Amino acid sequence: MLNTLWLAQTGGLSPAQRAVRDHFQQGGSFSGTVIVVSVLLIALVLLYLAGRREQRNRRQSAEAPQRLFLSVVLQLPLERRQRQALLSLARDLRLANPTTILLSREMFDQAVVDWLQFHAAARRTSERAHLRELLAQCRAVLFVSSKGQRVTAEVLRSTAQPVMSAES
Repeated sequence: MLNTLWLAQTGGLSPAQRAVRDHFQQGGSFSGTVIVVSVLLIALVLLYLAGRREQRNRRQSAEAPQRLFLSVVLQLPLERRQRQALLSLARDLRLANPTTILLSREMFDQAVVDWLQFHAAARRTSERAHLRELLAQCRAVLFVSSKGQRVTAEVLRSTAQPVMSAES
């Protein structure tokens, strides 16, 4: 009854409805239509699942460098507060691959300078001396001198002071 009333008000069938009517009038089967609709639904579900998988893979690949850095820092012979300083440095500078700062003194020193400048810009000047000392201790543990000895914090302060004080 409602369909008849709707047809009378709209003046006819839509093109899609006419196509369905013509399909069945020409001997088309209902099972064929169900199969086509089922295949389309399955294709849509597969596309959705592939998109979700790609999104998950992208998110995991973005987190992989941070997980690597965390695992490396946890294996280093550092004190808890030194580890926290290194993790904060990587987080605050938003380093894409934070483990790279552990590869060379120069990369480490540049990251420290950038981080101390970050703290200066954030008006955290009271923390800077403490952070400088913590990172000097980290550097002494991380990098060995050319003679095979660990670099002491005093030697570090004397050599790194001009670099680290440039941003002061």
